[in-house]
Formats: sequence, structure tokens, C-alpha cells
Amino acid sequence: MCYAIFYGGGIIVADFETRLKSLRKEKNLNQSEVAEELGIARTTYANYEQGKRFPGKENLIAIAEYFGVSIDYLLGETDEKQSSDKVINEISKDEELLEFYNAIKENNELKRLFKHSKALSSKSIKQIVEIIKTFEETK
Repeated sequence: MCYAIFYGGGIIVADFETRLKSLRKEKNLNQSEVAEELGIARTTYANYEQGKRFPGKENLIAIAEYFGVSIDYLLGETDEKQSSDKVINEISKDEELLEFYNAIKENNELKRLFKHSKALSSKSIKQIVEIIKTFEETK
């Protein structure tokens, strides 16, 4: 069941219950376990998954935090599970990763290289790294 709800000043349509059930199954949990963690009745949680009820603001926030996803993801506004702010915050904790992120952000050629390398096997990536090292040595 899809919902038309007001969120952030506009109407959105979300398949909330499908995402909720999927997130629970990804963690190999049953409804009782999730409900207990959220501090709600199992029947309330089951009603969320069945589309019979929709959580209020506080429970929606608690669900998003529990599963480590954004509210926008739960509501179908995006297919990205985490907000970009949360991802950037995590990246900033690792100096080398932050340097890599900033280099890609600022250099279109690096963006292209990264985009094309995402689907490569580990072996192919190692080969490319060796090629890059060879170029660095010949400078």
C-alpha cells in the first residue's frame, strides 16, 4: 500500500511498509525484536509493515535511526539509504578517505576514473594501481 502524506511541506507517495519490512529482513530480525528495540508493541510495528498504520514523527525518527537510514529513504523520497551529510561525516573521520573524497570532488578526470572503476574486479583494480605506480616512477 502506498501513502500520500505531507512531509516537508509537500505531498509525497511512499511504499513505506515495503521498505520497513525489507530493512528488518536485511538484519534477520523478527517483528517482536524490532518493536522491543523501538519501545512499541509488536502489533503496532506489524501494522506499520502491513500498511494499516503509519508512525508518528517520533517513531518515524526512531525507526530511521534504528535501521541507520534517512527518513527520506523510508518515505521513498530517495533510494540512498543514508543522507549525504551522514556519509560525509563518516568520511571526515578518516583522513586518507577525506583526502580521496575531496580530490574526486574537485577533479572531473578523477570522477570519471572512479565512475568507471566501480564495477571492476579486485584483480583489475590491482593491475590499474600497478600501472599508476609505473607512471609515477617515470615522472
